[in-house]
Amino acid sequence: MQRRLKKEKKREKKLAQAAIRAQKAKKTELIYQIYTTITHHFPELFDWMREIDDPRKKASQFELAAHLTACLAMFIFKAGSRNEYNQKRKDLQFQKNFKKLFGFPMPHGGGIPPTMSLNC
Repeated sequence: MQRRLKKEKKREKKLAQAAIRAQKAKKTELIYQIYTTITHHFPELFDWMREIDDPRKKASQFELAAHLTACLAMFIFKAGSRNEYNQKRKDLQFQKNFKKLFGFPMPHGGGIPPTMSLNC
């Protein structure tokens, strides 16, 4: 009986680990698909974002294009709130993939409302 329980727990652990690996692969795949779609339809989008003059009066550790990309990402990832966006941001692998594909680090969600309310 004890042996059977150990075997079952071991099997459950393997299934959980496989599910985690699959989830990580999906996150990587999702970001890659989004990037591919954006660069296919708007190949110069990120260059255009970098050309926008930054009207912010307060200095930020992130360039304006990074904040604009975060605004776009929040919409694309269907994040219903900045908190939900920040939850994705906590995943280090997600951050790494985001930076690798978009060329920007993921800014904190707190920078999204000020960016969206700029009077450009």
